[in-house]
Amino acid sequence: MSYIFKSSVGLFVLLIICSLTEIYGQRVYSVYFNQLPTDMQLYARDDNNMAEVPISGIIEIPGWSHMSVITYRNGEKVGYHKSLLNYQGRTSTTFEMKPTIKAEMADYSFEVFACKATDSISLIKRNDVVAGDFYVISGQSNASATIFGNWSSKYARTIARIPDESPAITPADTLWIPAAWSWTYVGAWGLELQKQILEEEGIPTCVINGSLPGKKISEFLIDSDTNPINVNSLYGSLLTRVRKAKPTRIRAFFWVHGEQEALEYIKTYPEQYDQLYKKWVRDYPEVDQFIVLQTNLILLNHENSVPISGSIRDFLRRTKYLYAKTDHFSPIGIAGYDGMHYSRPGYEELGQRLFQFLRPKVYKSGDSDNVRSADIRKVQYTSNLKNEIVLTFDEGQMLKWANDTTIRGEDGQPLTISLKDLFYLDGDETKKHFSAGRVDSNRVILTLKEPFDAKKISYLPSYFIKNLPDPTKLKIGVFNGPYLKNKRGVGAFSFENVSIDHGVILGDEDLIEKLFVNAYPNPVEDFLSIDFEQSRSNTVEVYSLTGKRMFSEVAVYQRYLEIDMKIWPKGIYILTVKTGNGKMVNRKIFKN
Repeated sequence: MSYIFKSSVGLFVLLIICSLTEIYGQRVYSVYFNQLPTDMQLYARDDNNMAEVPISGIIEIPGWSHMSVITYRNGEKVGYHKSLLNYQGRTSTTFEMKPTIKAEMADYSFEVFACKATDSISLIKRNDVVAGDFYVISGQSNASATIFGNWSSKYARTIARIPDESPAITPADTLWIPAAWSWTYVGAWGLELQKQILEEEGIPTCVINGSLPGKKISEFLIDSDTNPINVNSLYGSLLTRVRKAKPTRIRAFFWVHGEQEALEYIKTYPEQYDQLYKKWVRDYPEVDQFIVLQTNLILLNHENSVPISGSIRDFLRRTKYLYAKTDHFSPIGIAGYDGMHYSRPGYEELGQRLFQFLRPKVYKSGDSDNVRSADIRKVQYTSNLKNEIVLTFDEGQMLKWANDTTIRGEDGQPLTISLKDLFYLDGDETKKHFSAGRVDSNRVILTLKEPFDAKKISYLPSYFIKNLPDPTKLKIGVFNGPYLKNKRGVGAFSFENVSIDHGVILGDEDLIEKLFVNAYPNPVEDFLSIDFEQSRSNTVEVYSLTGKRMFSEVAVYQRYLEIDMKIWPKGIYILTVKTGNGKMVNRKIFKN
């Protein structure tokens, strides 16, 4: 049915219809909005600290000249936009307006009008709209972190529901509300992250948390292909909330998981993570970066012949090098850890450290000094005597060697734990190989009690045991260090069975000038760039995992070399660089 109006008559009838018609979804009777802000909605800011608020749709009644929107900031008019209506003989036509707002602690409102030459009618007004940043959290209990604090702000938001007299909570609830008053609660560290961003940067945020304690990674894959927006699945309930929010940009997607597989000795974690990551890339194209948090040491109450907690931790550490748009962080060493979870101050410390970690990239802070977790880069013996090992961590890290810690064991006797005893050779956690340890900038130097020709080294035990008589295990209620940290107290990544590079035997004089090779990007799609740090002659070779030599060249007094890998099959390759005096370094290269 169509309506033909004469100026004031049409205005009157439209007014009556709009006043009597209940707003349902994005429709105001004869005006259908396919884009319209919701009360409390947050729009993703761009690199210029602005956000576009699109308002568009169809007006299904003829005779109107244009649609308009007035933008208010804290109740004062700050903007006006209009869209001319061109019916072209039809009874309906489209309109589109794109007001912009600044990312700040201010409340924006939008009032939409249908207009004629001399008349207009207010159709709808939406309030408390802001611009800012989106973050997404997924995982299990340390991701949900449901310990309630007392901080709240209307500029820290989420997509969830308002608690009411009904105890029923459905996965389909998708209301815009303050993050500290919701279910699913964004979590203690998620809320602390929002607090830090707001107080230090003045940027509103929306955190959407789709975590659930005790869930295995396999449970996050349910319906991820057949029905990815099933609100009754872990995958679908989170994706539904994110799609409801319609972010054009998500600054980071945090994955905090792995404890359940460690407890149940499930060995398929890498394969299932690979499947889940591919779903994320498909369904979350707005994500700038995926940030994987390493799990902490797991407390076990029983013995098992094949503990896998250490291997899961190491895989989570390596995701940065295995997957595109991926970074990593370790909460190891944060206070308040009880063997599985953290206290509220511990979660809040995690939120603060993640803010410091994000701040240089997301908020353009100049403070990037030691805000990251130190990661192992290379391990070598210092001489052919094989009585000292050097572990080199990320460039720029200033490591701190922790003093021995004396605690009371579960048997009531004093128990001294030394950091040097938390490094293990060839997977054997029962032996203490090292007599001393120290740090030098980004290096850890371990002195062996006696020469030992090891192939691999690990840092931190796979797990720690509670209430067991085995004297080789750490029999303590809670393991709280000592830990290897940097100068700002950020804990280093735990690692397991990292190869000791026997191709590079360093004398004392060589500790000053080591062979440096940086190969990037990794993973690579087209061209692999190699930086030798200084001009020298090097033999460069690349091998497939089957041993096939794919590339060989002598780079004579070159600092840089580029390898064309466009047509190479996808997979893993080994880059080998040899100097004229026999030094050698290997790098694993991933081809997409």
